[in-house]
Amino acid sequence: MKNALIRLKSTQKSNTQNPWFLLLDLVGDGSIDAAVDGADRVRLVHRPVPDPDAAALLVRPDGYVAWAGAETTGLRDALDRWYAV
Repeated sequence: MKNALIRLKSTQKSNTQNPWFLLLDLVGDGSIDAAVDGADRVRLVHRPVPDPDAAALLVRPDGYVAWAGAETTGLRDALDRWYAV
């Protein structure tokens, strides 16, 4: 799943003036909270999944997965990259 762009169906509309990212914590232990501390455009959702392929997914405002990983390595870089877009 690394670097994959996967289209996700969004059930919430993002504010086009101030788009936000969705960070799904698939482990649900809160270990990724510190990685996004201070990121005002990230909505963090803890949603544990049994045996996930990735611990977390960062979903762009357009519904594509911008980052997936087992650890927070690379998450901050992905946020910096997509904030600049």
